Amino acid sequence: MEDPALRFCTFMPSGYEFLDNDSIQLLERAIWLGWLGRLDEALAIFDDELADWAVVPVIVVERNIACLRSNELARARMFTARYLEELDEEELDLPENRLIAIQHAYLELSQGRLAGSLRELDRAYEWLKEVPVSEYTDVQV
Repeated sequence: MEDPALRFCTFMPSGYEFLDNDSIQLLERAIWLGWLGRLDEALAIFDDELADWAVVPVIVVERNIACLRSNELARARMFTARYLEELDEEELDLPENRLIAIQHAYLELSQGRLAGSLRELDRAYEWLKEVPVSEYTDVQV
């Protein structure tokens, strides 16, 4: 079986199971544009063409990465905060949402907000401490 990580730009190919082929193509293009430094074009894809998929975790994660590359920390922080506020406790424990929460903690740290960030980083530590690195999923990596 071919490794999906070798076919896609995202580091989180497991998240593609929630997208249709057209959306995957758009996301891949946005990621490539981000890698090429064409961040305005990448963010336009996220904001316009992928707007209907904005709450799919792989879209949230990759959009945050594009925002970070373009130094739009406030934009990414606002987006992740809105996303996380909509989740219940059970949904927050899903691996892909934990990743988004970790991204949000990083964004909060960048704004000097330590308490919530440290709480989330402690949660991530508890989640990962018993898992051997060799057994990490694409989301845990």
